[in-house]
This record gives sequence, structure tokens and C-alpha cells, in this order.
Amino acid sequence: MSAGPDLTLRLAIFTVLTLSGFTLAFMGYAFLLHLRAKRLERRREALEARWRGRLLDAGTGDASSPGGPAVTAQREVPEEDQTLFLDLVTEYARALEGPERKNLEELARPYLAALDPLLDDPDPYRRAYALDILGELGYEDARDRIAHGLEDDSGLVAMVAARALARHGDPSFVPVILAGLDGFGNWSANYLASLLTSFGPEAAPALRDLAFDTRAPDRLRSVALQALKELNDVESVEPAMRLLPEELHLEIQGDLIRLIGHLGRPEHLVVVRPFVTAAAPHVRAAALRAVSNVTDRRTSDVEMVSRGLDDPSPWVALQAARGIMTLGRRDELVALANSASPRADLAAEVLEAHR
Repeated sequence: MSAGPDLTLRLAIFTVLTLSGFTLAFMGYAFLLHLRAKRLERRREALEARWRGRLLDAGTGDASSPGGPAVTAQREVPEEDQTLFLDLVTEYARALEGPERKNLEELARPYLAALDPLLDDPDPYRRAYALDILGELGYEDARDRIAHGLEDDSGLVAMVAARALARHGDPSFVPVILAGLDGFGNWSANYLASLLTSFGPEAAPALRDLAFDTRAPDRLRSVALQALKELNDVESVEPAMRLLPEELHLEIQGDLIRLIGHLGRPEHLVVVRPFVTAAAPHVRAAALRAVSNVTDRRTSDVEMVSRGLDDPSPWVALQAARGIMTLGRRDELVALANSASPRADLAAEVLEAHR
């Protein structure tokens, strides 16, 4: 009977010792990581101290100096420091364009092979890191390898590859990126649209194919429509007009209306006006903004925008107030701001923003 407390005590001591062992092990591991980080930092500082003058010479276009690109064939960086060196050159290169940047790319060229093991590393962060450097310093020779990163199982790696391709603006890669766009689910639609806009107007045909394909996922169509708006793609207005009356998805409705409101003409509002009374507040707001931006200031449109001030949604009412300013009806807002209306503060806010 007396063994029970002894056994419990032994178990408690064993548990405490075990937990203490784990704690010490984790502390030791953290300490080793800290030492490794400090060692890498010291190596990088030593590299920068040695190469700063040469990098500055190359970055200012002095290719004929002893530290210019002509010395790159000598492979002066030890193998174990080559990745750190590429990271250092990337930091300098990001701030440059033109011949000066080319000088730094030439300086880095002999060492780019050091990235090969990282490109196939099991850790997606290492693969992404290598692709990012390759996109900055070795794009011309490695663009197919970078494009291959779009097929990576990691969304982070695929996005780094897409961003590298977008920086260089080659529209031939847009269809490939669009085909894999569904894999970028963790990235915001605004960010993806901005990325696609980086490819310039030549990306518009592929974006139109996606935007007006009613079989495509709605989120991807929304991204494409936002990019077309940012690219000022006037050719998108007519298909947007044809699609809007039949579109059932509320987000796409808003995107179509915003595109027409940004690029359309007064005659295009015939398909937008009915949405001023839509059920969804964001659709009503987009329609009011489009009408106030595109209208030829016919009386019915001005009255339509003014009625938006009474909308139960503050966001819709705000768009109406901004629209009234766009239409040159400042006096109407001044009167509202000086009244006892629940929208008086909103009118005053818009007036203050347009002082």
C-alpha cells in the first residue's frame, strides 16, 4: 500500500527531469541558431567591407576601375560565401537601372551557379530566396528556370517567380501566370491585379480572355477586370457592357461597373443606371460613382446621384456626396452640411476633403 506515493513521486520527478531536459535542449538549439546567425552576419560584414568600393564603382558606371566587372572572371569570392555575396550584390542592384545595374549583374554572373542547390532545396523559403536573387541578377539567362518556379507546389515560391517575371515585363509569360493564378489563393486580389498590370498593355488580350470567360472562377475574373481597369484598356468597355446586364455574381458586377465608370462614355451608362438601386450596397456605390464620373450631366443623372445621399448605407451616401462634388454641385453639399440631416457630417467631411 505504501508503494503508491513513492511511485507518484518518482513519476513526478521523472516528468520534471524530462521537461527540464527538453527545455535545456531547446535553449541549446536556440543558442546554436543565434551563434550561426551571428557568424553569418560577421561573414557578410566582412564581404561588404571588402567589396563595397568595387560595388560602388560598378554601380556608378566605373567599369574600368580595378574593381569593375572585368575582374569577375577571377572568382575572388570563396565558395562558402558566394550566396552571401549574391545577396549583397542584390541589395545594391535593387536601387539601380540601366548600364550601372548591368555592371552589377556582370559582377555577380560567375557566382550564380551557387544558387543551384537552393533552387532544389526542400525548404520553400530557400527556393523562393534563390529565385528572387536569380530574378534580380540573372534573368536573361535564367528566365525559363524562373518560369518553372510558377509550377512549384509552394504558393510563396510561385509568387516570387511571378513577381520576378513581372519585374521584367515579358507579356509572353502572362498566359502561364493566369493559368496558375488559382494557386495564389492567399494573395489579395488587389496585389495580383497590380502584379499583372506590371506586364503592361500587351497583357490585355490574355486578361480579357479571362475576365469575360463566365466559366472561369469568379475571383480570377475579378483580378483580371481590376488589372484591365488599371491598364486603361478601352477595348474592355464594350464586352463589359454586354456582360453586365447578365452577370449574377455581385463582386463581378461591381468590377464591371467600375471598369465602365473609369473608361466609358456617357452612352455606356445605359447598362449602369439600373444598378443604382441594386440590393448590394457596394454595387450601388460603384454605380453612383460611375454615373457621376461619366455622365454628360443630364438632369436625371444629377438627381439620381443626389438621391444617393438618402441611401441607408453610409458608404453609398459617401459615394453620392463625392459624386455631387464631381458634378459641380458644391452648394448642395454646403446646404446639407449646415442642416440637421443625419448626413450633415458626411457632407462636411467631403467638403473638407475638397478644400
